[in-house]
Amino acid sequence: MFYLYQHVRLDTNQVFYIGISRYNKQYKYKRAAQKDKRNSIWKNIVSKTNFIYKILLESNDINIIKSKEIELIAYYGKIKYKTGCLANITDGGEGTFGYIPSKETRLKHSENMKGRKHSEETKLKMKNAQLGKIVPVEVGKKISKSKKGKSVVKLHENKPLKVLHIPTNMEFKSITKAAQYFNLRRCTLAINIHSGKEKDFKIV
Repeated sequence: MFYLYQHVRLDTNQVFYIGISRYNKQYKYKRAAQKDKRNSIWKNIVSKTNFIYKILLESNDINIIKSKEIELIAYYGKIKYKTGCLANITDGGEGTFGYIPSKETRLKHSENMKGRKHSEETKLKMKNAQLGKIVPVEVGKKISKSKKGKSVVKLHENKPLKVLHIPTNMEFKSITKAAQYFNLRRCTLAINIHSGKEKDFKIV
């Protein structure tokens, strides 16, 4: 099931954001309540006042939800273009909620990704970007202190860990498969999942 929601700022009781997401039994309306992964205009507003969310519409038809989102964003207008009060950047109707690519599409995408490598120029830029970086002593101490007592995550165990992509409810046989499908770095994705930083994926 999908839902349409709005954010209301408590200092003026004014609507300032319209959004859509997917409901599931485990996370319910989690996206509507989230503060992370928001644009700078949204964050600027919330830095000045608290907010509440309201569920405006629920439906199993994502097209109905998207259509209403577009309608409401057009009605309220956007701060970015000085046409209204919303922090929204786009006109709405985006997203691939509920879309599950066919086996043929996934295979084609996999084939397209094979053999892709960074150019020598890109590798050199990445290397140079890291040169000369010095971690301050205090920062080093904090990092060391934060790691004490924590078990080291084994990211390359023989047994693959199944991964669930929460927004699409797609399950992958391993972190590697998920990273390949979404064109992400495998190591970065694994670290973020295990550290809890990655909110769109979880181990199942």
